[in-house]
Amino acid sequence: MNDYSDIIILMGAILVFSTLTLEVNRTMLMNNLMSERAEVDYHAVTLGQQLIEDVRRITSVADLQQFASDFPAVVNFTADTQSGSSIPFNVDVTLAPGSFDTDDISSFEVSVEISSVFMTTGEDGRPIVLSISKSFI
Repeated sequence: MNDYSDIIILMGAILVFSTLTLEVNRTMLMNNLMSERAEVDYHAVTLGQQLIEDVRRITSVADLQQFASDFPAVVNFTADTQSGSSIPFNVDVTLAPGSFDTDDISSFEVSVEISSVFMTTGEDGRPIVLSISKSFI
């Protein structure tokens, strides 16, 4: 290095390298964050499917109404059994009269609504809603 121009070029190269390093780091962090949120969304759908399966096993109107009265609730979903970590989900199960009601058949529209602050949509975002029609003879 013979003069100040070499030092200025070296400082510029260091600045470009550090900017590139920061951008790569930020991109990797955002990808990791999106991956984790997608995994939480996956677990929310899994929890919703488990609740829908529980609704399918119910055999009477009284049992269905009892099941729905247990909600809204916060359910700690254990995703990794080895670490013991869990994800808190806000779960609500609602019943609405179905469109197939007759003298012999009682039907209900059961909706399972799941939200969490860790989901992609966030606390103020849209929850995941799964629905099923349940009929009793």
